[in-house]
Amino acid sequence: MADIAADPELAETGTERLRPVNGIRIWYATFGRGKPVLLLHGGLANSNYWGNQVPALAKGYRVVVMDSRGHGRVWRCSAGRQWWTRCSDAPTTS
Repeated sequence: MADIAADPELAETGTERLRPVNGIRIWYATFGRGKPVLLLHGGLANSNYWGNQVPALAKGYRVVVMDSRGHGRVWRCSAGRQWWTRCSDAPTTS
């Protein structure tokens, strides 16, 4: 039986924030500089899953990762768990 790899982790950053949006507080972090790239994780995951991609992308872009509602560092709420609501939770990057 093969071992399952540990979940990746995000690098430390001083730009972690909680942003009020659509009635909840969304956690997000930014890395690097340049044109913005927003990484959204899949269901049952969190932004840590981007830990291996962020360092490479941050060399040329401003990378924004966020935990969607009910996942990772975001309060677990029963309302608004549809994907279109989660997408509208995405922080603005300008």
